[in-house]
Amino acid sequence: MDEPDEAKLVPRLGNAFTVSAWLALNTYPWNWVPIVNQSEDQQVGYFFGIDAFGHVGFKVAIDGVWQTLTSKRTLPLKRRVHVTGAFDGDVGLRIFIDGDPAGILDTLEHSC
Repeated sequence: MDEPDEAKLVPRLGNAFTVSAWLALNTYPWNWVPIVNQSEDQQVGYFFGIDAFGHVGFKVAIDGVWQTLTSKRTLPLKRRVHVTGAFDGDVGLRIFIDGDPAGILDTLEHSC
């Protein structure tokens, strides 16, 4: 019996979705590191992760365009924080750190 393709088990996303996680960084990564990565070649899906300086990034393919939002605020080291990336097709991308807004990208302004 064939094992199921893991990618097929991921829920299909609609015009709005949210990803969130609790994390505590001991050190900053060397490069972008995913918290959740459900993207393929920056053509479809999304990426939610941390950069080498502790910024949170939320990247989403919207109508075939890879949109990127990076928080201005960095994550603290050695302290638990809650990070959230929210996408709404009518509003855009949002990043929250411990419930506080940390980045906004109005994707409607960037659409052609």
